[in-house]
This record gives sequence, structure tokens and C-alpha cells, in this order.
Amino acid sequence: VMAEARLSRLSSRCANLADRASIVARMMILYTHLGEIDRALELVIHCLETFGEVLRIDPTDGDLEEEYRALLAIIGERSIGCLIDLPSMTDVALRTVMELLEAASGPAGVFNVDLLTVIQLRMARLSIQYGPTDEATHAYAGLARAFGWRIGSFELGQSFRSLAMRLVDERGFGRCAERVYSVIAGVVAPYTDPLTECADLALRAIELGPE
Repeated sequence: VMAEARLSRLSSRCANLADRASIVARMMILYTHLGEIDRALELVIHCLETFGEVLRIDPTDGDLEEEYRALLAIIGERSIGCLIDLPSMTDVALRTVMELLEAASGPAGVFNVDLLTVIQLRMARLSIQYGPTDEATHAYAGLARAFGWRIGSFELGQSFRSLAMRLVDERGFGRCAERVYSVIAGVVAPYTDPLTECADLALRAIELGPE
């Protein structure tokens, strides 16, 4: 309760949207740890609206299809592999949006896996349209799961898996590196790779984690 009150006071004093988003991300973590996941998600969804990004807490199949089609439209005729060369995202507001979406992905995965998939599709579209970020690598790894399990585009999922790993290993997008390899080792590779290779990916995740 004390932490919530302090964060609420800080939020009321924020000078700009970026500062408010930073406080919202911390309040979302607090509510998630308190078990109030729906409240955490509603908070971040409301904050995202101030940046022009609209999400439903309970997306329909139509919402998911719309996000998927929007992503395909941005990719166009390009191969997924060529996206490795996109220049990094520089727009401060969009980078804040990516950070908020990344923060929301954890509680979303517990609350509604379709919401998680919509978030990952949105992050992928924004990163392809405006440039990759560290957070995008985690979204790409998650899409390897979503494309195979939820959408049925297995080959596209594998391409995004490769892109996530290359951005970490070749471009140095390392802030989410542990999460990238953990997702691939835990929910992607076991269905596509020999178990020994899954173990190697899991060990790589450990190596990339905080000391």
C-alpha cells in the first residue's frame, strides 16, 4: 500500500509522458506481484492509449487476425532475414511504447495468451516499421511460438526465431538476450530441435543472464 501511494504521487508530478510511462511500468510490476494482474494490464493499456496505441485486454480472434495482417503488410515482399539490417529505432516516444509493451508481456502471458500474442505482433510491426529495439528481440522469439501454435505459420515462426537470435548475437541487442534464449529453449526448440540442442540453448540463456 505504501509503495502504491508513493508511485501514485510520483505519477501525478510527471513532467512528460515518458516519465509517466516509467512510473506506470513500476506500478504494473507492483500490481502483478500483488496478484492484481487485470489491474496491472488495464493500467498499462490506458497509458499506451496516450501514445496512440490501442489494445483490448480481451482480444478477439478478429483482433489477432488484424494484427497479423498488419504485420504481413509491413513486411511486404521482404524476407525476414533481410530485416537484420534495419537501422535501430530512434523515436523516443516509440521506444517508450516498446518498453511498455515489453513490460506488459509478462502479466499478459498469465492473463490471456491471445493478448500476449497481440502484443508481440504489435511490437514486431512497430520494430519493422520504425527500427528494432532490444525489446523487439523478445517479441520475435515469442512469435516463433505464436506463429507455430496459434496462427499456423510454422515457417514464418522459425524465421523470426532466427532473426531474434541474430539481433542478439550479431547486432548486439543484448538487454533481453536471456529472455530470447529462454523462450526459444523452453517453448520453441523442444518441438523442432534435438533435445541436446535445446539444452545448449538453455545454457546459453543462463550465460546471458545477470551474474
